[in-house]
Amino acid sequence: MPLRATDNPLVLPLLGLLLEQPRHQYALLAALRERYQHLRVRTSSVYTLVNSLRDAGWIEPADAASTPVAFRLTADGVAEFRGRVVADLQDTDPANATRFITALAYVGILDRATARDTLGGRVGALRQRAAELEKAVGAAGIPAVHMIEVAFFASQTRHDIAWLERFRNQIADPGYDWPIDALT
Repeated sequence: MPLRATDNPLVLPLLGLLLEQPRHQYALLAALRERYQHLRVRTSSVYTLVNSLRDAGWIEPADAASTPVAFRLTADGVAEFRGRVVADLQDTDPANATRFITALAYVGILDRATARDTLGGRVGALRQRAAELEKAVGAAGIPAVHMIEVAFFASQTRHDIAWLERFRNQIADPGYDWPIDALT
C-alpha cells in the first residue's frame, strides 16, 4: 500500500479517464473496473483517491452545480498525468509491468517526438538487460535447463524490444494517426 494516496497505481488511469471526459465518482469506478480488469479497484479507494487528487489540485469539479459532481483535470493535473506517463513508460522494472501497460494506453498524450524518445530510452535499457541475461546464461557453466527461466526472460525482453521498435516506427510515420495531432 502506498504511503501517499497520490502514489496509488490507480492514479494514472483515473487521470486518464478524466482527461477523456469529466466523470463523477461512480462513473470513474465503473470505467476503471471495465477497462482495467487487471487492477484491483475498490469503491473506497476510488472515492478516497478522488478527494486526494482534488486536494493535490489535479482535478476540480467540472460544474459545481451538477449532482453528482463530475470532475475534470486541471492544468496541473494534465502536467502530472503526462509526467507519470513518461515515468511509467521508462520504468523497466519487471515488478512495474502493470504500470507500463497502463501508461502505454495513454502514450498518445505525448507529442510524437517525446513518445519516440521515451520509448527509445526504454528500448536502450531493455537491450542492456537482454545482453546481461544472455551473458549470464552463457557464463553460468551449468546445463542450460537450469537457466531456462533466464533464457525465457531474455527472449521475452528481445520480443518486447522488437515490438517497441515497430511501434516507434509507426509513431514516426505521419500517416499513423496520433491523438495529440488532432488537438493542434
